[in-house]
Amino acid sequence: MSIHTDINEAPTPLLYTVAGAAKRLSIGRSSVYELLATKQLESITIGRMRRIPADALDAFVITLRSRGARPEGTSVAHHLRHGDPGARRDIPGEELVSCGRSNSMPGSLQR
Repeated sequence: MSIHTDINEAPTPLLYTVAGAAKRLSIGRSSVYELLATKQLESITIGRMRRIPADALDAFVITLRSRGARPEGTSVAHHLRHGDPGARRDIPGEELVSCGRSNSMPGSLQR
């Protein structure tokens, strides 16, 4: 079995970086890291480098398709992006932190 069919076409990589896997799946790097952390996507380490096998990406997509294209659970980032201010209430010991600006500035930076 040949890795590629056209001599002018670049061969499909055997291993992807997190950024490469994100690009191939058309998702963000943070989402790939979340999939790796929750063991929904397989990775290997070579020294200190983390790589995702091409067939692990294929297996992940097949798994998603078999269960209706919904990854296990829904990320906190997903809830926050879609306006659920209570998204982090289900995580014990964590509070939702406001990213708003304060009206006061420390010391010499105050106007």
